[in-house]
Amino acid sequence: PPGWGAPLYGKLDQDLASALMSINAVKGVEIGAGFAAAAFSGEDNADEMRSGPQFLSNHAGGILGGISTG
Repeated sequence: PPGWGAPLYGKLDQDLASALMSINAVKGVEIGAGFAAAAFSGEDNADEMRSGPQFLSNHAGGILGGISTG
């Protein structure tokens, strides 16, 4: 279904960024930790999942693998 993501195309974060980048004044789009994520190690940036499902952090901005977590 639309908005659930796909292996390569039609991901939610791609659709959001595409819509925002169509505005001429926009030069970048941040989701979650955004550009600051480049300073994190992979382990620090990962959103660890617990049962429920619940996450200990939200560095990905609620989008994991192109699928909304919220």
